[in-house]
Amino acid sequence: MAYAKIDVSAVFSDNSDYSFPIARTQMESYELSSPTKYLHQTFVPVTTPGTAIELGMFTTIALLVIHNQSASIAVTAAFTSNSTANVPSIPANGMLVQSNVTVANDLTIVAASGTPSVEIFIVGT
Repeated sequence: MAYAKIDVSAVFSDNSDYSFPIARTQMESYELSSPTKYLHQTFVPVTTPGTAIELGMFTTIALLVIHNQSASIAVTAAFTSNSTANVPSIPANGMLVQSNVTVANDLTIVAASGTPSVEIFIVGT
């Protein structure tokens, strides 16, 4: 049996060291029920046509995390079956976290320019 969870905490402060926070939250852990597969990769996506991530190993995806590790370059994420719909842009140092993703086709990560580093973490069955 395998286990997976994601923990999220957030702090808002006027100070760069986050001292004397104005608001703080520690959300309950989001635990995934009985995952059997995962995919964890760090790669540099290309600008055109993008870098395809094969999702065929999954029947369901309970959690998808995309972390754009670039300090200055945005990336977009699109499922190839839905590339003209909502295609989220992930800003530099940004993150996209999504649960209960429909596995229809592959995920394509496209760099706006240059060579950003992107980390993905996918858990499912």
